[in-house]
Amino acid sequence: MSSDTGSRAMMVQVVSCIWLAMATICIAARLFGRFVLLKNGGLDDAAVTISWAACMVNVILVFFEVDHGMGKQIIEVAPDDLMKNLKFLWLAAIFYVISLTFVKVSIILQYLRFFVGQRIRLLAWLLLAFVIMCGIQVFFTSVFTCTPVSAFWGETEGRCINQVVIQFFNAGINILTDLLVLALPVKVVWGLQLPRRQKIGLMFVFGLGGFVCLVSVLRLHALHVMTTSSNLTWDSAPVVTWSIVEGATGIICASLPAMRPFVSRLFPRLLSSTYAHQQPPISSHGRFRSIQDSKVYSGKPIQLTSIESSNKTSDRVCDKGPGKNFKDVYVTTMTTQDVECVEDSASARDLIFKPPGGK
Repeated sequence: MSSDTGSRAMMVQVVSCIWLAMATICIAARLFGRFVLLKNGGLDDAAVTISWAACMVNVILVFFEVDHGMGKQIIEVAPDDLMKNLKFLWLAAIFYVISLTFVKVSIILQYLRFFVGQRIRLLAWLLLAFVIMCGIQVFFTSVFTCTPVSAFWGETEGRCINQVVIQFFNAGINILTDLLVLALPVKVVWGLQLPRRQKIGLMFVFGLGGFVCLVSVLRLHALHVMTTSSNLTWDSAPVVTWSIVEGATGIICASLPAMRPFVSRLFPRLLSSTYAHQQPPISSHGRFRSIQDSKVYSGKPIQLTSIESSNKTSDRVCDKGPGKNFKDVYVTTMTTQDVECVEDSASARDLIFKPPGGK
């Protein structure tokens, strides 16, 4: 029995640390890309950082819970340790709610960076309001499960909400919001014309989102076992494990799309090769001719001996005639160039190609 007890406690600690480490790497890459490389950090980055901080607190609480009996049979736990274990379990439930709520807020705010249609943006704002309201509700029901709150861990007498009902209700709300956040961008993403590698990347991100929903369901099952068990310290370990895995996976899922600038800087050829042999899109002002052997060069010093550009249009995209008023016109220019390279070991800097009229 003692070996089983030790393995269950060790499992919670190891799994928690591994998933927190992965989430930390992802969020660090995200923040470096947003704030250092692109310099366009926003509220979505702040929200996911709060989520990560709450997840880290939960991992720290795991070690306190293990020290006071989590993963052991309840008959092996002293009454004083059991009381402290319940106090840490109460705190963990609060930080779990904070972590999940803020990671969903971050994902929706990230949607709003890219959604341009009025209808989809309205749906995103409505979903954001719904997620925040649900988060507030779950937060307060988790904090005030008992009145006074110290009655939860048995320090004082008090009145408590039915644990089975409230835990399942909160878990159901969590799964519902998971599904809504995952489903919101599906139609938009489905209609995008993307290279195969980018589609695979998006499928991976959505797969992680689906995994978060699966973990929520697995946590719900573990929660059912815990709330109906008389062996609380033993059966709480899977609930805590799934809670941290769920929060950390949500942070990873939210950070992956924003990691692209960092990955591009670290492995320039990995992402640039995606575009090496694509056919350029049709422009409303003419077709840009692709050159069969053209390549994307990034990071390697080269010397130009000739450039053939397929862009035959003038620098002005449109002329403003008498009586016409143009406002908020945004132009995207794609130029395909044929570059012949000559080895030059003395070259000391990269070439930066700018479109005509570019600054």
